[in-house]
Amino acid sequence: MLEAELIEIIGHLMPQCRRRRCIQPQTEYTTRCLNHYLSHKYSGMKQRCRKQPSYRGRIVEMARAEFIEWGLLTLPVGMDCASIDRIDNNKGYSLDNMQWLEWRENSRQENKGLAKDQKKCSMCKEVLHTSQFYNSGDWHYHRCRACSWRYDHELDRQKRENDLKAEAIQ
Repeated sequence: MLEAELIEIIGHLMPQCRRRRCIQPQTEYTTRCLNHYLSHKYSGMKQRCRKQPSYRGRIVEMARAEFIEWGLLTLPVGMDCASIDRIDNNKGYSLDNMQWLEWRENSRQENKGLAKDQKKCSMCKEVLHTSQFYNSGDWHYHRCRACSWRYDHELDRQKRENDLKAEAIQ
């Protein structure tokens, strides 16, 4: 009874994790508790290695529990928008090849050494004039227009195939 009352009091003082049935307080980074936040980061790494062409051949070399343990020990307190950076981009995600950076700093590294009117496409890795990219308000502004077009049309093709399979099953 005392534990339940304490959890209720803490819940009023600090918002709880938005994940269902989780009673841990939210972190300063997100609306999740730290374990769910790190688990979400791990899922993002796995997904990038599976789906993004620029990550082909790279793998996540640790289990989710190992990553969460590493994150709990190394995540800097007070960092705004923490992001995982691979120290050597030619290697995959391993505990000795990762560090925490602020998101802005991590995204700046991609375009380091380029002129102000140039940008590097995250898919084809070509350095192009900024006019070849969508505006920064668009969700796919980090891809050049040609890669965005190819990516969008591939998604459309996959959706059509899935719709046809669903119709065939019915």
